[in-house]
Amino acid sequence: MSTRVKSFLLLGITLIVGIAIGILVTSAWQHHRNVALANTRIQGGMMRHLERIIEFSDEEQLTEVKMVLRRAEKSFMQQRRRMVDSLAFQHQILLEDLEQILTPDQWQRLEAWMDQRQNRQKRRTDRYDKRSERRSHRKKPSNQ
Repeated sequence: MSTRVKSFLLLGITLIVGIAIGILVTSAWQHHRNVALANTRIQGGMMRHLERIIEFSDEEQLTEVKMVLRRAEKSFMQQRRRMVDSLAFQHQILLEDLEQILTPDQWQRLEAWMDQRQNRQKRRTDRYDKRSERRSHRKKPSNQ
């Protein structure tokens, strides 16, 4: 092979590896961010952060802020639920359209890929749940 062909191959491989690394890092970062946001919401983290940052002047003010946050949280959760439902519906339509277009072999490969993806997501969630459980066990003795 000529030097020029080798250079193009090396450049192409470097580009592909860079894109793959970028996708993997972005995916891992996004997953970590979503989990962190969910934990903040679930564990009442927003209220703890506000208490630490604002230093409320009295209990009445604290109570009012808690009511506002609860109301906002309900609204956020309703909006999130509607969005998730809408996305699930759109995803189902997409799959139905693809099933009509793809050959049986192509459809089988797509289903296998989707199953693999779903299993990978479940493993990530399970790993995270186990880590959270270990952390919560470690925190309990120090709180008592």
